[in-house]
Amino acid sequence: MQGIIQVIQLAIEDERALKEKYSKLAQDATAPGIKLMFEKFILDQEDHENQLQESLKALRLLYPEVKIPQRAGDAAKKLTSKKFQDFMKTLTETGFMAHVKNNQLAISEEEINSFIKENFKGADRLEDVEITLKQDEIDFALKVSLLKGQSATPVVTSVKLKSFQFDQHDRVFEFELLEPRDVVTNSVVGQVLVGILVLVLQSITNSRIEVGKIVSNLNFLDVISTRIRINLNESFYLGSIFGSRIKNVKVFDFLKIEQVDVFPGELVVHPVLTMLG
Repeated sequence: MQGIIQVIQLAIEDERALKEKYSKLAQDATAPGIKLMFEKFILDQEDHENQLQESLKALRLLYPEVKIPQRAGDAAKKLTSKKFQDFMKTLTETGFMAHVKNNQLAISEEEINSFIKENFKGADRLEDVEITLKQDEIDFALKVSLLKGQSATPVVTSVKLKSFQFDQHDRVFEFELLEPRDVVTNSVVGQVLVGILVLVLQSITNSRIEVGKIVSNLNFLDVISTRIRINLNESFYLGSIFGSRIKNVKVFDFLKIEQVDVFPGELVVHPVLTMLG
């Protein structure tokens, strides 16, 4: 059974690699038809990846006694290394992950609304926002100016987190618009989702991140049809944070998010510290 699980894991990595390749080709394409073709390929790869993820979850439930195989080279990295020990010492001194309890970071719906209203209310096209967390779903009640200079229009929509990867190499989140609206509203929802992810990072690092510097350049946010893709590594400002060092320790090299759960009234993130890539 371990062999089967490992094959599925490798297939998931292949799907992600192809999706990244198609995304870059779509960005570089100048002909509309070619761009649409690659965007269709991206959606196909996402569907394949989601099917594989569901299969992996099912196997884990059916065979909980089976240990998930590590990727090649993982075993060679020891958690007791001097570098990791130095990192743990640094965490104690800086408060990094101080809000994480029992490997869980819980952020309430109230905290999210307060943060988003403070940083986004009155921003370009967005007059007001109210976020509701449901089981596996995030609902938005927005007041959006669909045209510049026009009075804000009430709009409701919702999204679901389809997949994500956050580790030393990739920091990508993909959402599905369950109720897609107009282009402006969908883009605003993408920006607010960026804000929620910034709040998560801010809570993990126990430090303030300047949202304005992040949203001033949204080249890392893509809204394609019903999908919202956020590649945090492509944000110039966040990239500098991910590459920053504390006492010569590149802290984000050790941080991995294993799971993200949306519950009624609460967002729960499962960050872990590991030497495994």
